[in-house]
Amino acid sequence: MKPTKSVSGFPNANSPGSPILSQRQWRKAGALTIAACALLAWVGAKAHFFLDSPILCILYWGVFLALMALTFLIVWLDVRHIRLQYALERRNVFRETLGDEEFRKSLLKTQEQAPKQNDIH
Repeated sequence: MKPTKSVSGFPNANSPGSPILSQRQWRKAGALTIAACALLAWVGAKAHFFLDSPILCILYWGVFLALMALTFLIVWLDVRHIRLQYALERRNVFRETLGDEEFRKSLLKTQEQAPKQNDIH
């Protein structure tokens, strides 16, 4: 069975019960949150318009921290997705090799013949 490319651009990345967001989409969202955090940090360092009001300051940096937390959540989800894909591919490789009944039979047959060939008596 040949895998086809899915919405995320990777084989087998989206199952039939596919999530609303693909890996490519949440990576774009992560890039946007990083860019927004960088912009907010730069503006916060250069402009001091919110320093007069503690409420504005708390709100401004609260938005920054919320975006940073969202960025870390997206990274965590991406790492989990990559680990899941790795585990699925490792399982597929196992099923194609040691999990295949014909392969195991030929391996046992080869192991039984090996001592006979190496026997020098």
